[in-house]
Amino acid sequence: MNNASYSFNLTTTINGAMVYGAAAMRHRTHTPGAGYTERAEIKQGSSGESQASVAVEDQSVASAGTLALNGSFSGNVDWAVVGGEIKPQLNVSPLASLSAREPATDFLQALSYQLEQNYPNPFNPGTSIRYSLPQAGQVRLTIYDLHGQIVSVPFNSFQNAGTHLFNWQAKDAHGHALPSGVYFYRLEVGSQVVTRRMILLR
Repeated sequence: MNNASYSFNLTTTINGAMVYGAAAMRHRTHTPGAGYTERAEIKQGSSGESQASVAVEDQSVASAGTLALNGSFSGNVDWAVVGGEIKPQLNVSPLASLSAREPATDFLQALSYQLEQNYPNPFNPGTSIRYSLPQAGQVRLTIYDLHGQIVSVPFNSFQNAGTHLFNWQAKDAHGHALPSGVYFYRLEVGSQVVTRRMILLR
């Protein structure tokens, strides 16, 4: 399409979700739609028609429903938009037998898996990902690009309970440096899956 704005409906499926959109454009700047916050606008190429950009916006949605994913550009431009829903982190309450001697704080810590937002974000070239496991188990970390393609699986291994810190250097499965863009990291622990977004700016 060649237009100065875009708008389409996106339906969320769970309360507290985050709606995000990524707009690709040439030789234009982007303005987020009402209620959205623009997180980054990544530009590559020299000024003029050869310059390509990707802008990322998001907003939190209190209740599941349908809302408009929209935004505008500084002028008519060929554009493409990708939108999606990021579900909130879910707490897991595994069935466990706890003795009366265990403190209440230990019990509360055992009730949830935690995947924190990477830091720094945006980052270049490395970023730290912290997560906590209430019990030992098989843990898989997968990195996806904006198109949903797997670019790296940093680990898929049995890990002990506790807090872990992993440093990712923005490289693909072959050790090649990845380009600037939006990526998603997904932690899988048994049947539980938590996904967060990060931005690489080179």
